[in-house]
Amino acid sequence: MSDYLDKIALPFIEAHLAYERRKAMQDPTERPRRAMVHEINAQVESQDKDEERTRLEAEYGPVWTTEELAQEFTIIGFQAPFVVVEEKATGQKGTLVFQHMPRLYYGWQPDTR
Repeated sequence: MSDYLDKIALPFIEAHLAYERRKAMQDPTERPRRAMVHEINAQVESQDKDEERTRLEAEYGPVWTTEELAQEFTIIGFQAPFVVVEEKATGQKGTLVFQHMPRLYYGWQPDTR
């Protein structure tokens, strides 16, 4: 067993940890965003899209499904849990937050720059 640990398991773990450190250095937002994704998805109360939408609307205001988002916004880019969009009607750029399941977008924050 010791041979297995010394020759296979420990080098693998060390390589994986080194990879995670490099990745974190390349994108300093990776860890906080992953934590946010976990927190957001842990708050989901129902897999029923309508029930979850009602909950999110009460807390954050307007909520969009993927189809509604595509009708109202042009997606510029995303890094979970954020999506950067441009409102088609006004050209206003901003950010939304999204949760995984059910997939809903909310928390519109216009870019004020």
